[in-house]
Amino acid sequence: MSIISDAGKKFVFTDGHAIMALTDFYHDLKDLNQVDWNVMNTQYWNDTNEDPDRKRRRQAEFLVHQSVELDLFLGIGVYNEWMKRQVKDILLTHNIDMYVLVRRNFYF
Repeated sequence: MSIISDAGKKFVFTDGHAIMALTDFYHDLKDLNQVDWNVMNTQYWNDTNEDPDRKRRRQAEFLVHQSVELDLFLGIGVYNEWMKRQVKDILLTHNIDMYVLVRRNFYF
């Protein structure tokens, strides 16, 4: 996220799903502690009787105004080796050398 900020990009992030009335919006990276990182790191994040707001918080967003140049990306995470080959082929077609990593745990 600091890469985006350091590049002078306008951004906003939320502490929950952006369309929900309870959600707050932030423009300063010092407010990243407002994101519930515990729920962000859980595999199962459905609402419970003890915590009926988990789903909204887990859908926190980091949004960048208009566009992000490809050179600001650290890489691309994909689900499996087949998709990695597909993405690498597309990147090579456009003469782009970018790190593509298989990370099944990025997906749920």
